[in-house]
Amino acid sequence: MRKNIKTFIIILFLLFSSSLINADRKKNIKTKINNVRTLHYDLNLIVKPELKYLSGSLEMNFHQVKEAFFLLDKRAMISRITTDSTKTRIKLIKDMNTIKKLKFNSEIKIEDILNNVKIYLVYLDDEKDNFSKLTIDYRIIYSGNTNNRMDFSHLEIQGNNSGIINKKGIYLVGGSYWYPYFPGPLGTYKLKVNISKPYSVVSEGEMTMLDQGLNRVFSFNVFYPLEFLDLVGGDYIVNEESYKGKKIGTYFFLPDSKYSDMYIKKTKEFLDLYETLFTPYPFTKFLIVENFLQTGYGMSSFTLLGNRVIPLPFIVTTSLGHEILHNWWGNSVYVDYSQGNWCEGLTVLYADYYYANQRNKGKDYRFQILKDYYSYVNNDNEIAIKDFLSRTNPADRTIGYGKSMMFFYMLRNLIGKENFEQGLKEFAVKYRFRKASFSDIKNIMEKYYKQDLGWFFEQWINRKGAIQLKIELLNKRKRVKEYIVEIRISQLQEGPPYISDIPTKITSANGESIKYNIKINEKVQEIKLAFNQNPVTIQFDPDYELFRKLYKSEVPPSISIFIGKDPVSIETSGSRFAERIKNNFPNKKIQPDGLNKVIINPSFEVMKEKLSRAGFYVKGNKVEINGYYYDIRELNIVLTNKEGDLFYLLIYSTNFDFPEKTLYKITHYGKYGVLIWDKNLTLIKKVLLKPRVFPLRINLGN
Repeated sequence: MRKNIKTFIIILFLLFSSSLINADRKKNIKTKINNVRTLHYDLNLIVKPELKYLSGSLEMNFHQVKEAFFLLDKRAMISRITTDSTKTRIKLIKDMNTIKKLKFNSEIKIEDILNNVKIYLVYLDDEKDNFSKLTIDYRIIYSGNTNNRMDFSHLEIQGNNSGIINKKGIYLVGGSYWYPYFPGPLGTYKLKVNISKPYSVVSEGEMTMLDQGLNRVFSFNVFYPLEFLDLVGGDYIVNEESYKGKKIGTYFFLPDSKYSDMYIKKTKEFLDLYETLFTPYPFTKFLIVENFLQTGYGMSSFTLLGNRVIPLPFIVTTSLGHEILHNWWGNSVYVDYSQGNWCEGLTVLYADYYYANQRNKGKDYRFQILKDYYSYVNNDNEIAIKDFLSRTNPADRTIGYGKSMMFFYMLRNLIGKENFEQGLKEFAVKYRFRKASFSDIKNIMEKYYKQDLGWFFEQWINRKGAIQLKIELLNKRKRVKEYIVEIRISQLQEGPPYISDIPTKITSANGESIKYNIKINEKVQEIKLAFNQNPVTIQFDPDYELFRKLYKSEVPPSISIFIGKDPVSIETSGSRFAERIKNNFPNKKIQPDGLNKVIINPSFEVMKEKLSRAGFYVKGNKVEINGYYYDIRELNIVLTNKEGDLFYLLIYSTNFDFPEKTLYKITHYGKYGVLIWDKNLTLIKKVLLKPRVFPLRINLGN
């Protein structure tokens, strides 16, 4: 969407307010502005990274207006503001009642916006006069006590950066308000940036570069309506080429330039894939740009990846495709946040999940979503999909990415894959460079399904929670040449029943299996099934195709359970080293009676026994891993276990650096049950544990 993957989208709407004009005059002016789909920004910048300095000049042209609001970084100093009238005034807006009346189309809360910006009102002294042209000259020095920390992971995005210019590079995203931004209509942009060598910059739109001695001048023409303009830069090694009429390339720092060809090759593959699935790529370029902050953002026509992210092998095969797909969902079809953020779930369905399914891991991926829901979400932190804006914590991510992906997966199953993808093609064309909502998706899908889908969107988008099933065998009997099975299906979740098809697998005594759907629409209902062959097992939702609440018994142990919603109790030997491990454990909800137990540095004999039970070959003091034998006493081990309904996590380490340098990394591996690092703190083994108990399976006997 922007955006996993871009975190700072803000669309305010307030032009022309209040007491400066009478009601009739105000109504007439507002009508004119609302008919304007786009504003045009003409922006000229001088950027000096070594001085942390930006100076800008913006020229705007309006219809005749009497006043206009704009937002700008609070560190900015406005040196000149003029209109085509001689009686121009500017006022800083601080009144919270006025600010709260602003209409937002935003991923972040207004309180967070106001931490980094000021809101200005430009108006005229003469209430009979209007203006149509506005020029603002300003400068910003990017220093002082600002939040310059940004961490990106598959679980969350931390930090709310207010923009950076320094020797490392330039990081100015739309939500940092590095240029005067006028809320309301989308904008087209003409941007010129003068910057000293060796720096290069990247923004949206068609780009050119002119060499001028010690400086470079970059020009960007954004001729399509855009929500926000972004500007990033650094001392890059540039590698570009043309592919099917599009410019593709990398802007990498020198140490990572060796990965350029690999990224370009995969970019071609992903562009071909999504043009085949959907519509032609909507832009003239796609660039992969390296950031000195640890981001994973997708902007219109480029992506911004952190320098610690780019070398990771899975980024180029999965995350890159995710960001490229955002150029369809989120960065050309924009999100109307008033009904929630739809684009992350849709992007996951045809990126992360799509790639897993291509490797025959689709079932595992769906189960992991249900397990994340079990691990991270409870009554206190749960939201409906309609309330998801952007990911800031694991619970929100589970809803906005995971549950949302399952919503689209179930919708596709309901209306048919061909109907669904034809609907997406129409959606991409109809709403290109426009804001769209879940309602707009519903209307298009109803056209292809030829039935009402309001009930489906209501129960999965507007409602919190998940379906929870209980299956009971009432009777099995043989009647003439067929077998009759009677079953009771109960929905245990609070609130009204869900309407759903439950995928069901029946296995007969001769080993043959059939699969079909059973429709449910009541809290408790009894069904009668007839079979020609003798059925021995019936399993409901065997492939995890329904967004449902798992039973504790079917959840395998994993790290996510210990860093998720529930408190933990931690048992240590009392040594200083063990206390350091405890103090660095990612879950700070530590209670003596915590539901899940963490044991730090158990005895060597216990560790050997737990490794053996986890399936490792242990001989003497050594354990076999990937064909090599390691001394257990030199390893750093995080191992989960389950005894009955109790979950345990064991941490074993003698490495002095392990608590501060490595332990925090387990948050990136929440789905795994075992992690092992060698004595140099290099991860050498990760084990994903699978479910062994199936509460929705009924054994029918002979």
